[in-house]
Amino acid sequence: VLEDLEWFVIDNLPCSLIPKIGELAQDAAGHDRYALVVDIRAGRFIDELDPALRALEAMGANTRILFLDASDDVLVRRYEDTRRRHPLSEGT
Repeated sequence: VLEDLEWFVIDNLPCSLIPKIGELAQDAAGHDRYALVVDIRAGRFIDELDPALRALEAMGANTRILFLDASDDVLVRRYEDTRRRHPLSEGT
């Protein structure tokens, strides 16, 4: 949806790269709205999210956190449709 609204969206971005995107955005012509997706796939690196957001704010970026949630049934069906193993599933 955000891409349809002409946002520049980056999915599964490592938290440590968020400040770099902020730097690049300052120099980029034509894009002024970015959506950076961070989720459970970040694993233990999720601890880097708060410092990364603070770095963006120090650059003058206006940040918002949008938390999306779905039922387990919807998530399982989504992953079954893509035939990918869910990031939190056990085993191989």
